Amino acid sequence: MDQAHEAQDISLPHTTKTIMLTSSKGGVGKTTVCANLAVSLVKEGCRVLTVDLDFDNRCLDLLLHMEDDVMYNLGDVLRGDITPQRAILDCARLPGLSFLPAPPAGTFSFDTQTMIDVLQDLAADGTYDYILLDTPGAAGQALLCAAKAADEALILSSAQTTAIRGAEHTGGVLATHGVQTQYLVVNQYIPQKKKKNRVQDQLTLIDMIDTISIPLLGVIPFFPRLWSDQNQGILMDHITYRGTGFACAMQNIAKRLQGIQVPLMQGV
Repeated sequence: MDQAHEAQDISLPHTTKTIMLTSSKGGVGKTTVCANLAVSLVKEGCRVLTVDLDFDNRCLDLLLHMEDDVMYNLGDVLRGDITPQRAILDCARLPGLSFLPAPPAGTFSFDTQTMIDVLQDLAADGTYDYILLDTPGAAGQALLCAAKAADEALILSSAQTTAIRGAEHTGGVLATHGVQTQYLVVNQYIPQKKKKNRVQDQLTLIDMIDTISIPLLGVIPFFPRLWSDQNQGILMDHITYRGTGFACAMQNIAKRLQGIQVPLMQGV
């Protein structure tokens, strides 16, 4: 290797990609996808920080099974009481996964620019490969901050036509705040049991998505045991998820985010 090429390779900077997870309404599984996507990326060898920005309904700590580990939170950081590094928790059961908790539910006011600065500084630090922002279900101050700090947005939707149309509207709003790179993730998809019907169902789903301008990143199937597992802090890295359509879908999305091409419905 000549000196010019060697110098070029050494000088390549590490970049952190900040991704916000949002939707046009609540109840479509943003926090579920955020937690499991984080696990999937870690399994791919990435360092991931998850940030709970849902100040009214925080629950990412429960899904990560880290609720008993929380001592400080993002509220303490925004008030200037501590540094973000003191509030961030490293997941003991899954090295490579870190978590910044939201403050307890209730009235909490913060300076918008301070929040944006904190999120941007976390990315600039270069400690993580990905920062996943779990946003609230309603539009508001935290969602605006996420949009200002994010490089990309994953917009979650169910498979209904009206929901997908709502996702397109959300994408338009995010674009006005500077988030130009957006992807659609269809969650809680119920595939047909018969292969013939399943193929037709997938074509119908693709036809619906083709009516909007947001590219489809992944389709996550409905998994009946998911809700009860979440209450126990069980995520897609658990042995009982091995080979399931849900785990395959999350792994597919993690790979696509890294630029690895895999078939849309592989394993789903």
